[in-house]
Amino acid sequence: MLTNSIIETKKAYNASIDQKAFEIAQKYVSDKKITIEILRAINELYQSAKLNDYDEVNFESAYHNPITSDVEFLIARVIYHIASFKDLYWKVLLRRQKNKCAPDIRIEHEGNTLFVIEIKVKAGWIQQIFSDKRVEHDKERFEKGLIDKSPERKIIELKEQFEKYQNAFDIKKNKIFVLIASLSNVHRKKYLDANIKTYKDTFLRNSNLPEQNLVVLSDNLDIDLSSEKDDSLYRPSEDFETMLKIMFSR
Repeated sequence: MLTNSIIETKKAYNASIDQKAFEIAQKYVSDKKITIEILRAINELYQSAKLNDYDEVNFESAYHNPITSDVEFLIARVIYHIASFKDLYWKVLLRRQKNKCAPDIRIEHEGNTLFVIEIKVKAGWIQQIFSDKRVEHDKERFEKGLIDKSPERKIIELKEQFEKYQNAFDIKKNKIFVLIASLSNVHRKKYLDANIKTYKDTFLRNSNLPEQNLVVLSDNLDIDLSSEKDDSLYRPSEDFETMLKIMFSR
């Protein structure tokens, strides 16, 4: 059984994330840009996840705790606090299952689902959705038996997931958002014609979602948010503010 000190430390850690979310929400309702604050917070979460305080003569670590759940919590609490400031009485559900579906974030009011948000801190594991070149590469690997799932199958599964949400929660596809910190894990410099627009356009074609429903926080294709502390390189996009405008102007 965990000692009280570990439990209390974890509670304090979660409280610090919530405090950051509260401060970000305050800035938003004060008409300030907040995507840069989200990116800074993600970098802080990465730094906190690095277990390197115990590097000793006979003990070294390169272990990093995954931060996806922390980012999901941060975004969920930002939305919760904004809704609270606006007296909307929305219910923000984080990974809660309903009708055999458990989106990362689901927002409902009086029992009706308003929005679903899927969060991918890194998009490397779904590169095929963003890049036709990657589809071609993985198609060859699949035919050679080097991978066990074709890139076309991954694209189909993504569409099926969104269709499942539409049916399970009785919402239209324009109420489903996909939030990604950056596309740096998708980008390859050898793809000479690739840029942020081509990656987004490919995703939208493969996902069948509306343009504004893909939220990429950083426009920098070369950024590594897990290590880069110079926030002048973060190049925040307008996507997150656009999503919030859609959500809170309904």
